[in-house]
Amino acid sequence: MRFEGTVSKDAPANTKVDNQWKLTLNNSITPSNIVENTPPDDNPSKQDTQKDAKINIDGKTAVLGDRIYYRVNLDASKLDNTAYVVQRLGMVDDYDEQYLKLDTTGIHVLDAQGSDVTGKFNIQEKDGIVYAFFKTVDTTIPATGETVKGDPQPSDLKAYSTEKLDPLTSPAIDQKVLGQTYQIVLPMTVKAVKDGYTVKNTAIQVTNNEQKLTNTVSNPLKEINPSKDVTVNVGGASADGQSIYLNHLFLYQLDSSTLHTNRAYKEITDWKITDGYDQSHDRYTGQWAVYATKDVVEYQDGKAVTLAAKGDRIAGSGVDSTKFGGDLFTASDKDGVLTVTATARYLAIASSNDTTEQGWRAYVQMERIKTGDVKNQFVETLNGQDRPSNVVVTHTPDQTPSISIEKYDAKSGMKAGDRNDPKDALDVTGDTQIVFHITNTGKASLSKIDLKDQTIAGSGTVVDFKYPANWNTLVLKPGASVDVTGTLKGTKSNDHHTDRAKVTAQPIIDCPAIDTDPFDGKNPTVDPSKVCYDTAISAHDDWNGYNKPAPAKNALAKTGADIFWLAAAVVLLAGGGAGLFLYRRSLALSDASGKDTDSKE
Repeated sequence: MRFEGTVSKDAPANTKVDNQWKLTLNNSITPSNIVENTPPDDNPSKQDTQKDAKINIDGKTAVLGDRIYYRVNLDASKLDNTAYVVQRLGMVDDYDEQYLKLDTTGIHVLDAQGSDVTGKFNIQEKDGIVYAFFKTVDTTIPATGETVKGDPQPSDLKAYSTEKLDPLTSPAIDQKVLGQTYQIVLPMTVKAVKDGYTVKNTAIQVTNNEQKLTNTVSNPLKEINPSKDVTVNVGGASADGQSIYLNHLFLYQLDSSTLHTNRAYKEITDWKITDGYDQSHDRYTGQWAVYATKDVVEYQDGKAVTLAAKGDRIAGSGVDSTKFGGDLFTASDKDGVLTVTATARYLAIASSNDTTEQGWRAYVQMERIKTGDVKNQFVETLNGQDRPSNVVVTHTPDQTPSISIEKYDAKSGMKAGDRNDPKDALDVTGDTQIVFHITNTGKASLSKIDLKDQTIAGSGTVVDFKYPANWNTLVLKPGASVDVTGTLKGTKSNDHHTDRAKVTAQPIIDCPAIDTDPFDGKNPTVDPSKVCYDTAISAHDDWNGYNKPAPAKNALAKTGADIFWLAAAVVLLAGGGAGLFLYRRSLALSDASGKDTDSKE
């Protein structure tokens, strides 16, 4: 008599399955011998490590760019003495592809001796699931005596992992691989992070039709980001989105990421900030400093030692670093790229401490040298992972000063009386009132306004100037105008008159705070009563008049007058004689009405 039985899927390991039958004959019972089988006790497991398999990071906090090595231990140590051939043996790992990126080229398999046996496996990754199974080989079927070919290998391991195998027609794996444990290494990189989220991973060992789960490993994720700001003083208010005035000093504030506790990677191999600033707008003064944003704590012989408190200056211009055991940071500037780098000493301090947060803030002093909108951003590199900061924007207004002067005779008015060209000369019949119309055409207030007028051709002089009552203290705002008047006297009969007015003024600017040591804890102050001036600017304008002679009594007299007029023009063009200057017409652009805009010197 023959019958078949199937071991239950939930049969406990290390429990023998035995069988005995009894022969009943008349009133006697005769027992048979006992046969027994023990279900294989395979115990797959999983580890979560750094590249060094000895460094366990299960439960440690991971950040963007951290490398996680999942190690699946495929247990075949007790499968070499099974009642049936092991047809299928492998692993399925459904990893968190939303946050992890699998390095498929780095997947490898090690045997119990540490030798690479990846070539004995079929490995595929599909939809965030890794499949790794021993290759099938040519298999002799005892019941039929036939050999089933191992090739071709399964093309779809997802389907292969769950399909029902036929012991008479399906090839098996090489039974020689049994009797040891294999480690399947899956290198992952954290590609995205979310505070409060934990990536978990559990693998499945597939032995024939049996599936057994490994333990679960996990890593909480932590989002860390550097940040940037701009300010005038250390610890001062943010100037992001605000104005930095031309030729003024300010500070770029570079905040590192905050290094978290319970790190997956305790060792810090590199930490720096690289800031490519706009050299056309900003000039680095050479002043820099680094402050601790968290207590600087080093573990020495297992004991926590605080080297600096939060807010202390720990590096930069004029810092004595002997109490730290050496310089903690360096700063360099090359071709408009500023780099603040943590030294080996600081890296050692940071690497020793995994129980308190760590971070630092760098300040670099700049001078704004050009107007416009200026953007700035830096990149932090921590353990080889780049993280860009936010972008700050400052605006430097164009406060270019400018002034103009229009000179005209009051009787004709500004439009008709602006007589720049000798051909437009006024017929002067006596004393003539002249108006000097001065306008601030720039973007900065003007003061110390000075007006001079000089005859450059012919006879006559402008005298009796009348100024506004506050002329000596006048501040001319952008767009504002002021008038000064004078009287032209003494133009001789049959003589031409040309005079040139020149106005000079000094722009008023904000007094810059000069701070040669911006990190001494003293904020520079400027006397609010002090007024500062920029380089003087000027403009000029010419005016022409002619005192016509009495009517000529004969042609000879008329010819003589014409000769005099020609001679005056020659003098005007060529220059010469006391008080005479080379005449230069105002360079002007005419507006639609024909009015001139006077040139500036």
